[in-house]
Amino acid sequence: MQHEAPVSLPEHPPVALYREAIGGDLAAFAAAAFAWLRSVIEFDAAMLVTTFPDRPAFLDAHFDGFSDPAALMRSWGPVSHLDILAPELLAQPGQARRHDMDDPRLAGDEFRPLREHLERFAFRRSLCLALPRAGDAQATVIILVRHDLGRRTSDDELQRLEAMGPALSEALAACRSIALLRSADGDFEGLRVARVDDRGAFVQTTPAFAQAMWAGRAPQDVHLAPDALRALAQGRAWPLPGRALTLHAVPDGGGWLLRLQPTGAGDLLSPREREIAHRYARGESHQQIASALGLAPSTVRNHLSNIYSKLQVHHRSGLIAALA
Repeated sequence: MQHEAPVSLPEHPPVALYREAIGGDLAAFAAAAFAWLRSVIEFDAAMLVTTFPDRPAFLDAHFDGFSDPAALMRSWGPVSHLDILAPELLAQPGQARRHDMDDPRLAGDEFRPLREHLERFAFRRSLCLALPRAGDAQATVIILVRHDLGRRTSDDELQRLEAMGPALSEALAACRSIALLRSADGDFEGLRVARVDDRGAFVQTTPAFAQAMWAGRAPQDVHLAPDALRALAQGRAWPLPGRALTLHAVPDGGGWLLRLQPTGAGDLLSPREREIAHRYARGESHQQIASALGLAPSTVRNHLSNIYSKLQVHHRSGLIAALA
């Protein structure tokens, strides 16, 4: 949307917002986010929701000013099919919108259950923004609610929310990632994880990753080796030379999230070799594997020869043991 006048905003999001993000405490982060929004836009209640970018859902939700959030979510479910405003919001990411209870499109009898839901929780005036997250199959939705129909939101407030939303969304994504890592492993600093950008330059490492990756020595190059980066970009693991550890990677917002894990037999094989090895270990013949994968039987035999050499086994039973 186009606005003629510039909007005065805080120069940066508050330090408290970033502090809570890297702390991985989602409740504390949400409280800091609501406080920052309230310092610039007036509202009575608010929601910070993680959802799908193409359909509304409560994948993760935080509330401010609602006495019974669980009742709110239960009430919305049966009327969600009537909410014609939410899909419009998700279809126009980055554009703040007004969602008002007296919207003419919600005036018909068929929308009565939705209006009753909005009235029950005093959603009389709402200011909303949806923001898909880069490299993520989710979106952040910010909803600011006013209980009084006479307090209509202004164009200036729409622009303020549009300006503040991206920083809040990215900080929330970081906070959720850290919270998930901690809940999965308990000790974040003990995780052997790192991030590299699209050129393979390290931009973040945990102490445990640095210790395992460089064996306590200072690295002389802050980039992954080109061969390693190419392998990870192709979906292959990369065993560290002469080490019992292997790098695994998943795409992460234009770069890669790396994790060091103990090397398994499958890490020594290419994706094609892994598939052939597992099929052969399950008892399939050369001909069956060739037919299933569209290969010549001789090609399957060559792959198996390479597999045996890499895993240092000599027969099917040895292969089964190595893969196990």
